[in-house]
Amino acid sequence: MPSFCFFNCTTDKVLKIKKKSGEKNRFFEKSGGYSIIPPEKWQVAEVPGYKYKALVGQKENDAVPSIGFAVEMFKGRLKEFVDLIIKKIKNVLGETFLLLQRDSFVTSKNIKGERIIINITLGQRLRQCYYFFPGKKNKIIQIVCTVPASSGNLYDEMFYNSMKTLEIK
Repeated sequence: MPSFCFFNCTTDKVLKIKKKSGEKNRFFEKSGGYSIIPPEKWQVAEVPGYKYKALVGQKENDAVPSIGFAVEMFKGRLKEFVDLIIKKIKNVLGETFLLLQRDSFVTSKNIKGERIIINITLGQRLRQCYYFFPGKKNKIIQIVCTVPASSGNLYDEMFYNSMKTLEIK
């Protein structure tokens, strides 16, 4: 059974984003096998307990908008993985889970994935946009974009545009 990440980032350890010639602020996660261009003015952060670094925005109403990453092993189709994630989150959170949207997603490099947008309660009400992409050798890259639910869909386009830049190595 795949695992999922609620990811709500709170950390003080912020790192610089490396720049590649001809490209602005691309973040490379070598151990995860992916790279992405974060939203403007966002920073890379190490998060205790997580294998991969996160991207964090500016603090808003006692919450830090964040993008977290996980790489999962899964033998099966991406759709099956997403179905299992939705079921698992719903089982854990019950009535505090609300699936707002589910659709397909394609990056500018033509990597086909899926996206779900949910509202959950974990101490506070959160809005999360999950992006799922097939990796190599039965890996699935799971990206969790988290903001306070009170922000509504204000960050959705920013997340969408950043996810379009995903590249898998």
